[in-house]
Amino acid sequence: MLETKGFFKLPRTIREELRVCAEHSTVKEPHAGNIRFLWMNIADRGTSPQLESVTRMSADDWLNVVDEAASLGVCCVVICTGEALHGNPNLWTICDWAQRVHGIDVGIHARCAEVGPQEVEELKRLDSTRTWLFVNSEVYDRLSILERENIRVRIADVCSEDHEPPCDMPDSLVFVAPDGNLYTCGLVLGNDQYRLGHIMEKPLNDVIDDPSVHRFIPKTVPHRHNGCAGCPPILAKRMAEEAARAAHA
Repeated sequence: MLETKGFFKLPRTIREELRVCAEHSTVKEPHAGNIRFLWMNIADRGTSPQLESVTRMSADDWLNVVDEAASLGVCCVVICTGEALHGNPNLWTICDWAQRVHGIDVGIHARCAEVGPQEVEELKRLDSTRTWLFVNSEVYDRLSILERENIRVRIADVCSEDHEPPCDMPDSLVFVAPDGNLYTCGLVLGNDQYRLGHIMEKPLNDVIDDPSVHRFIPKTVPHRHNGCAGCPPILAKRMAEEAARAAHA
């Protein structure tokens, strides 16, 4: 069997060098899809009954997703890790690649109650100016102590004050499930009516520009508990408002 380890190292090295050479000329052509946010669920096996039997994407697969999203103008990615940060080395690889190579802001949405010392060190290795750890409101008081380590901790919960259905925010994002299936947003994960395809089937730009796909969530779609938690457009808006308040303080 052909050994694929390191197969993408050379093209990625070339791409990074090209980025460095072009960093003073970063104006991008407008894209018809106007996608600005990437929402990825890389949760480990066993963190949810829905995800028990799916085939996971490799680190290279996820990096390819980030590359494609960056080429479309994505400026922010929210990565769902399930109920724990540990045991998923792909997380740190993806975060580093998104920040270092593409200058993308990264939100890590963890439904965990604790963050261990090893995960704290990994978080500290990332670009602190482009990293947020989003947690559920019930554990925020406990985990906000990580602010002492220069790790920004924020609440991931989304309420009716943030948005009311029908929701057109999916027009600016794409959601990637652990098995590579693409959906309108995380709320409809597993709903084939809102499945856009698979990341291995066609490029993201083809998915975004396809006029036949659903790019909104109607009122008739039932909202799962915390189904909208971690929504990238909402979290990005909060961060922008926070930055504006800090600038005028």
